Amino acid sequence: MLKDEIDRFEKIAVKLFRRLLPLMRLFIPMAKRMTIDDHFFFKKAPAAIMVVSRDEVNGALAAANMELMAEACGLGVLYSGFFSMAVNKCRSLRRKLGLKRGERAVMTLVIGYSNVTYRRTVQKEAATVRQF
Repeated sequence: MLKDEIDRFEKIAVKLFRRLLPLMRLFIPMAKRMTIDDHFFFKKAPAAIMVVSRDEVNGALAAANMELMAEACGLGVLYSGFFSMAVNKCRSLRRKLGLKRGERAVMTLVIGYSNVTYRRTVQKEAATVRQF
């Protein structure tokens, strides 16, 4: 859980991404419209959960289950793949987070209360079910 030092970890990752942005703009069209502010990764959320695993599939499944549970508890969840990417590429950030050799940040879930409340879900068409 990245709660107590979330600002410090975000600051390191923002510094890395700001250095990489000019290079990213050469190859990734979306990066041309991207601005990296001081809260680029966590959007001022109070907590984030970084899923660390040696096996990406197990880590991704764990992250998906955590997301469902957080939403069932009324929390909003944002997948921060960019932060996970920064952790996996930055030695100093890996060291500060205590990651060992072979461990990967599979996904980072940013947790907080959403500013948006949906009154209803998307309309769905009736399912066509056939019995054979």
